[in-house]
Parts: sequence; C-alpha cells; structure tokens
Amino acid sequence: MKLLLGGITEISTIDYPGHTASVVYMCGCPYRCPFCQNSTLVDKKDCREIEVTEAVSRLRVNIPLITGVCITGGEPTVQMDGLIKMCKLLKKEGVKIKLDTNGYYPKRVNELIDMGLLDFVAVDIKAPFTPEKYVRAVGLEGVDGVRDGKELIKRVAATLEIIASSGIDFEPRTTVVPGLVYKKDDILAIANFLRDKGFDYYVLQQFRPENGCLEREYENYAAPPRDYLFDVGREVREIVPDVLIRTKENGEENVS
Repeated sequence: MKLLLGGITEISTIDYPGHTASVVYMCGCPYRCPFCQNSTLVDKKDCREIEVTEAVSRLRVNIPLITGVCITGGEPTVQMDGLIKMCKLLKKEGVKIKLDTNGYYPKRVNELIDMGLLDFVAVDIKAPFTPEKYVRAVGLEGVDGVRDGKELIKRVAATLEIIASSGIDFEPRTTVVPGLVYKKDDILAIANFLRDKGFDYYVLQQFRPENGCLEREYENYAAPPRDYLFDVGREVREIVPDVLIRTKENGEENVS
C-alpha cells in the first residue's frame, strides 16, 4: 500500500507538545485556504508515492530519539487506508501519534480514535462557524456542494464534538490572518463556540507569509503583531480559561 507524501522531517521539537517527534507531510486536501503555506501538498506538487512500510522504516530509524510522530498535511484523512496502516505500524513501535486535521472528515477521525490509533488531535478552525465566513476562509466559494457552507461547518463541529468526548489530548487552534480571520469579534465567536462544546483550551497562531501562500496576494500581508495576539488572547481568556499564542518572535506563550 502506498502513500502520497510531501516529505518527512526527521526531528522536531515544536510539532507535538511534550514530545520530540518526526513529522510526516501527507498530500491532498479538500480545502483551498488562500493563506495556506503548504500549497505544494494541497496541489500535490513535489509529492511522491512511497510504500507505507518504507515510510515507517524511515521513521523507525529515529527511535529512540523521538517519542512521537506528527502526521500533518494537507489533510491526512484524505488518504485514509494508508493512514490507518501507517498508524498501526507506528503503534507497534511504541510511539505516540498526533494528527493534524481540518475536521472535514469527522467519521474518519472517529474511526481512527475508536481504533486506538491516535494520542493527540489538533483541529484547525479556520473561521467563525457561520457558512459564509467559513467557506471564504477555506477557499471554497462557489464550489459545488459547499455553496452555503452549512454542510462544511456541520462537519467541523462534529469533529470537535467527537474529540471533546474522546478523552484524548487535543488542540483547537486558529491561524489569525489579516483581511480574513483577524477581527476580535470573529475570534471571540470561535471561543464561545468552543466553550459551548466543552473545550477549555484554545491556541491562536500567527499567520506567517514568508514561506509563500496558496494565493499570492496573501504573501503581501504582514504577520499579525504579537501584541495584538496577546490583546485578543486576554479577551478570549474571559471565555476559555487556557489560551496559548504562537508567534515567530517568541514561540509558544501562555496568555495571562
């Protein structure tokens, strides 16, 4: 069985909280987020097919330097069969597995959790849970099947509900993007949604255009200032008690 991969980072200390991990970049995604910094994975450029066993062999070499593997994309659950096989083989190696997902496939996330293959799930929440804003943020305006966005936000909400009831470690996060998802009211609306779903933790990430974006226009936008993220984060803490910001300048910081 083969996977379409964009590459593997052998050692990372920032992609899996609490673990030194390898990172697997899987190709393919149902979204076309204009600010996406992994556009070659979305468009399947610079991707190559690799046997699942070969990928796991590469990762095995990093043990015991690593204690975890972060599987990201793109959207990893697009390649569900290969993903399941890889996770099963990695579990036999005794490493923890973190999945980065956009939440578009709740049934697939639920299947992975039910099979005991995941230890941590990070969900990228792209926008407030209103159809028009979410569809715009993920670059699917006018695409058949998601014109009004209702099905789209229903899927993401279902994924969050699955994770909230699963008992595994989680991270709901939003990338703060000028001109798209930047206003305080939008971010506070997401925080209120998370609180209502039982989440008490939220991460705000700084948009960083220096490595390129799917839509070239966004490469001209400045990264949100750290002070602005802290300002928003303090208001978010009135809704969700545990808030973290990530910036290029200072890495991860708890908002207090």
